[in-house]
Amino acid sequence: KFFRRLEANYGRAPYYIEGRQLAEAVFTSQSGGISEMAFRSLSLVCGLCGINTEIVPHSRPLGHRECKGSDRLLALCHDAGADCYINAPGALCS
Repeated sequence: KFFRRLEANYGRAPYYIEGRQLAEAVFTSQSGGISEMAFRSLSLVCGLCGINTEIVPHSRPLGHRECKGSDRLLALCHDAGADCYINAPGALCS
């Protein structure tokens, strides 16, 4: 039903075929729950756009359990090689 509606509404849109193939790859896979579906969709979209950034699943142990909140986030960003973390209200640079 979802794919019929997708085609009815967007079948003539540019890149419809590519978008449908991506949606099918995400929604027809039998493995995992919603978090794996989100991870898969993000990975596929990044690949389609040529973005090669490593995407780290939340289930992978990240360390810095001794830190809390923003301190942990900044430590994780530092471990990943970032020199600046930008959030909605402003930026914190380490």
